[in-house]
Amino acid sequence: KAARSETQRCGVVLEERRGSLEAARERLARLRERRAWLSRSLAGASATQRRLEGDRTAAREARQAKEHSLAAAEAEMRELMGQVSIAEEQHREAILAQVPLRTSCARLAEEGVRRAAAATAAQLDPGG
Repeated sequence: KAARSETQRCGVVLEERRGSLEAARERLARLRERRAWLSRSLAGASATQRRLEGDRTAAREARQAKEHSLAAAEAEMRELMGQVSIAEEQHREAILAQVPLRTSCARLAEEGVRRAAAATAAQLDPGG
């Protein structure tokens, strides 16, 4: 009777252990599925990360190129503004130099008109 009782108790323990073993196998299968899913997700996330890092690098390089172009354009603009200032100063100096020339030309023209008028008058009045 004691042996039978011990056998029954061992049978119950065996069934409990089988149940625990089956539950552990199911959990292990779920964990393996989750690990596989996480591995696939990780691969996708890694690819996304590489793509984003490439995009960030490209954006940084594009920004640096734009900054370089802007600096070159600003330098060219400063050079052109300097040339404009020089041209404006030369123009101002030329205008100031022409004022006396215009006055001289006007005086010469007036003198020429007076002489022509006097010559015409002399021709009209030969005795006078």
